[in-house]
Amino acid sequence: MVANGVIFALGFPLLRAGLTWPGVGNAYILGLGTGATKVKIKQKEAEGIAEKRSGKRGPASVWGSGSAGIVCALAAASGIGGSDFLPLWKLAFVASFSTKLSDTISSEIGKAYGKTTYLVTNFSIVPRGTEGAVSLEGTAAGLVASILLASAAWSLHEVWINRFQIA
Repeated sequence: MVANGVIFALGFPLLRAGLTWPGVGNAYILGLGTGATKVKIKQKEAEGIAEKRSGKRGPASVWGSGSAGIVCALAAASGIGGSDFLPLWKLAFVASFSTKLSDTISSEIGKAYGKTTYLVTNFSIVPRGTEGAVSLEGTAAGLVASILLASAAWSLHEVWINRFQIA
């Protein structure tokens, strides 16, 4: 959290030049995913379950994580579907990044603090860090992270809860 704050403060002039205030707020929250990768990094490395390169994510990870959101942002910016679709594009953008943040946080916190991990396909107990495994600790952390990001978008009036109706 502290490292995220320092990095955010140093990069703020660049962020502010290229992002709206809601964009800046969301960039901060998304930085928590990178911070979570560093939680107990030495322990994760010793157990062989850390992200490669001491948790430093490469371009493939960044583009892979952001592709859906980028498509939504481009669709919104270009007016695809007209003004009626703008709220949907914004919602899809927030949903894609909330999902990615939840995935990263749950994985990294689960690897660091997960007491018991279960394979999602058959619920058998497996070692921490096993691909496809989940833990209560990681799942809870991922849920909180996605709620934080979605709440930030809502509080900044980027998405609306009562805007959509299910037919």
